[in-house]
Amino acid sequence: MPKHPLWSLIFCFVVIPIRCTPAVSDACCSAFASGAFFQIADQHVLIYWDPETKIEHFVRKAGFRKSTDLATGESASADHENFGFLVPSPTKPTIEAPDKPPYGDLFFPLQLKISPRVETVRRTRWEIGSGLLAPFLLLSGRDAGISVGSKTSSAAVDSVQVLESKTVAGYDVVVLKASDASALTDWLQENGYDARPALREWAEPYIAKDWIITAFKYSTAGDVTVAESIRISFKTDRALFPFRVPVDQIAKEGNGALLRTYVIGPGRAQGTLGEGDDSNPWNQAKLRYAMPVEDIGAIAKEALPEEAWRWKHGFWLTVFDDPTWPSGTQDLWFDFDWRAESFQEVIHRVAYDRRMIPVD
Repeated sequence: MPKHPLWSLIFCFVVIPIRCTPAVSDACCSAFASGAFFQIADQHVLIYWDPETKIEHFVRKAGFRKSTDLATGESASADHENFGFLVPSPTKPTIEAPDKPPYGDLFFPLQLKISPRVETVRRTRWEIGSGLLAPFLLLSGRDAGISVGSKTSSAAVDSVQVLESKTVAGYDVVVLKASDASALTDWLQENGYDARPALREWAEPYIAKDWIITAFKYSTAGDVTVAESIRISFKTDRALFPFRVPVDQIAKEGNGALLRTYVIGPGRAQGTLGEGDDSNPWNQAKLRYAMPVEDIGAIAKEALPEEAWRWKHGFWLTVFDDPTWPSGTQDLWFDFDWRAESFQEVIHRVAYDRRMIPVD
């Protein structure tokens, strides 16, 4: 990967790469140059996990915005328009660009799929008036179009190996295996990233578990960046979202971005932060949708490779919204239950039929 003094971030993979500022989602950790600081914008992430092959395909649409340094309060320099991010994975990943759909957005058909179901409730509205006009008023029932809210219903350092380097969707991608966090941050420093202490602290547990770190670089100008979608595929015994971010990337309460996570698997997905005795439910996320979906192959056709649909026992689509992103100090893991209840938002609309009580 060529060096460049202006390269800025690192983001982690969860949606999730090294830098905690990617715009799609993942665990991330940023490494940015002096005077440059990026904040993660709203993100959409798609996670597909095959229970037979144990292969996960992670697709993210990343968006970043220039921000102030959370530590110093200083504004980001307009001179630093390049950013990068890091993505951790338990095994060596394959990095590809999904096919471009004809409508332009990989996530558009998924958004349509999870639209709330609209149910109309008819009610009678009695009014006092003249009986002479009643024949006309009885014909004037109309839909008031009143929404009563929504509810849900059930249904170059020796100790850093460069395993691969390539260019994908405008990113320079380098797949790394490091023996210790200091060696990794030294490599990043030598290749144009700012290897700050928070980044080294973020990397330590992944390196201790012998995980792989993939570094991305992308050049852009302007205050908001919407990067091309990237698909990261790797083997994992459980569906994973590298949700953990460096401590200097955690959003203050009330200042988080929206993370929407679409999970495709053999049952309704349940998110857990951390593993073993340190695990906790992903309570800050709101369940938006959980249903068996027969046409998921057509809906996610461009996002996922053809071999992803070999599982013949049915797919579920589960969707979560987390308004606190980035906030993770632990990675996010998913388990699946095909016996669980389905779940879809329902919007109730009230249609009033007017009836007259004649006073004469």
